[in-house]
Amino acid sequence: MAQTRSALKENLRKNIEARIPPEKIDKISRALEITAREKHDAITIIMGTISSGFFSVFAAYFMIGYSGFYDLGSAFLTGILIGGFVFSFETKFMSSRLSLFLRTRGFWLFLLVKIIFYLFVIIFSLNFSRFLFNKEEFILGIFTWKYFSSVTIAISASIAVNLYFTIRPLIGASTIANILKGTYHHPKEEERIFMFLDLASSTTIAESIGNIQFHRLLNRFFYDFSEPVLRSRGEIYKYVGDEIIIVWKKRSPRENLRALMLYFQILKKVEDQKEKYMDLFGVVPSFRAGFHFGRVITGEMGDIKKEIVYLGDTVNTTSRIQTECKYRDKDVIISEQFLEIIEKPLYLEFPDMGMITLRGKKNPLRLFSVELKE
Repeated sequence: MAQTRSALKENLRKNIEARIPPEKIDKISRALEITAREKHDAITIIMGTISSGFFSVFAAYFMIGYSGFYDLGSAFLTGILIGGFVFSFETKFMSSRLSLFLRTRGFWLFLLVKIIFYLFVIIFSLNFSRFLFNKEEFILGIFTWKYFSSVTIAISASIAVNLYFTIRPLIGASTIANILKGTYHHPKEEERIFMFLDLASSTTIAESIGNIQFHRLLNRFFYDFSEPVLRSRGEIYKYVGDEIIIVWKKRSPRENLRALMLYFQILKKVEDQKEKYMDLFGVVPSFRAGFHFGRVITGEMGDIKKEIVYLGDTVNTTSRIQTECKYRDKDVIISEQFLEIIEKPLYLEFPDMGMITLRGKKNPLRLFSVELKE
């Protein structure tokens, strides 16, 4: 077993280093001007903070009975402070390594940290804003029914925000929005780009490091996956074992190229983190990807557990293309349909693999590999 693990580590180290030199990965990473996680988080924090301010005014006027200028001003400041702290906490801290560390130490410890933070923020924000707007009545004001009503409403609103941030990663922000809006209450035919990506040698790795460590490896890999997905403007559709499915809407050729660039962004991310992967797991993950474009039927499905699903030949074909990577010893294979809708960068070439009949398909499909020009 020790010899097998040692050989596996050496082979995977050579594999990741031989695929694409780091300097060329850097070039590809800078090839497109891309949005980052920071922009996504900033928009969430700003919108959440402003919404909290207006909700606080609404609650103060209609639910508690405040009507004076200073009282409503205090309520608005309270909402801004609570919203700013809570949304910053949920977007920044919850995606941090410290949060991951606390979650691995137990649910109750993690919950206790969140409760303490929420209570501190609520009490501080209420008292600070009341002190600024009502200095003379500050001490007496904190013992009134209206004050405790404010605390109760603030706690309830914070719990609602926390529930949203808990549910959002499970089903996706876009899925929540589409379900609430009823976008796909009736199925629609749409054009979508699909990427199927899976971990290479996953069975061998799992046998070598054990199932628990393999789960941790996958979780770490998918965690590092998140920021490149945001940059590519894609949507994580599903995790299927060691496979992940990403979906994009069809846009301009330059925008569509972001989908293909995601592969190289992930490669760069893993390259940057390879020493940590080796220290933690003894292996560096390598992966294969297949891309396809076509029409699908998009709609809500399920009752007890509702989700938005994509149905059609395009999804199945993309899966077959990704599987073909293993048979053809290629890292990336794309379909002719996908190649036709993307901008062709000068640093990439797309060797024609010819018409290939994919497993389980009757009609052949023209496929292309993706390689860096020398």
